[in-house]
Amino acid sequence: MLGGLVYATISTISWTPLRGEAADTDLIILTSDGVHKPLSAARIGELAERYAGDAQALVDALVDTAVAATCSDPDDNADNATAAVLSLVDQAAEDLADDLLALTDLGLARIEDPSA
Repeated sequence: MLGGLVYATISTISWTPLRGEAADTDLIILTSDGVHKPLSAARIGELAERYAGDAQALVDALVDTAVAATCSDPDDNADNATAAVLSLVDQAAEDLADDLLALTDLGLARIEDPSA
């Protein structure tokens, strides 16, 4: 079960906690706007829950779902749809939060709550 969903744009890292049991896996999902614009954080979370054990399957599902949401002809997508998934197994939530905050200290990103 996943404890949270992290997704990032060029200068923003968003943390979306997922509901469920205690987590032993966290995912960092990096997407282009061709994926995170047509898909809500909730939809990305649903896909992350479903494919948490297989990073490649999650990447494929994110891209395929985004392309399907933006056009009727998948071969005629006007925007690129790119995703990368990093799976952190047995990473303490506090350590992950500290790592994300370190990025803000370096000026590489800011953290925002997408539900706010």
